[in-house]
Amino acid sequence: MKEKIIKSKLITKYMEENNVEEDTFCKLCNITKKEFNQVMTDDLELDITVILKVADLIKVKLHKMFYPYPKDFIKKFKDRHNKK
Repeated sequence: MKEKIIKSKLITKYMEENNVEEDTFCKLCNITKKEFNQVMTDDLELDITVILKVADLIKVKLHKMFYPYPKDFIKKFKDRHNKK
């Protein structure tokens, strides 16, 4: 299973707590439905400004919208860059 990168659960929680439907959420963020779906499905072909708009609306700092890198990714990255 692919590791998630974007914390879409923060968006879902906001929508539930504020009784906001998808259409309304998109209007409040000034994003399209396609962009909303890209965020919710971890489609990284979106512009970072989309996530910034969402983070701004739900009152979350941008970096909190992302999961940390998986430990195995960091280990592989370090191993690859420590080789000479």
